[in-house]
Amino acid sequence: MKIKLTFQQYDRMVENIKKTDMQPEGFWPTIAQIQAEIEPNIRKNLPFLIWLTEYNPTETLSPEDTKSRKYILKLLYKNLELFYSDN
Repeated sequence: MKIKLTFQQYDRMVENIKKTDMQPEGFWPTIAQIQAEIEPNIRKNLPFLIWLTEYNPTETLSPEDTKSRKYILKLLYKNLELFYSDN
């Protein structure tokens, strides 16, 4: 079942994540780690995935990091539905 958020809720989540003192600084979990530890409870881990994709530099990714990033983006696309609120 998809996680449904308004664009406003998503933006608020991103802003709250931005306030953290720690940044990913090039850390990308392996696909095996994502499948074993993150994917089974994607709802709980959504802020972590957003933190990785929104604040991680992508200029110098290794081939393995590129695969992990693409896997995470597909996971988000498959499990997250953003919509405009009526208000």
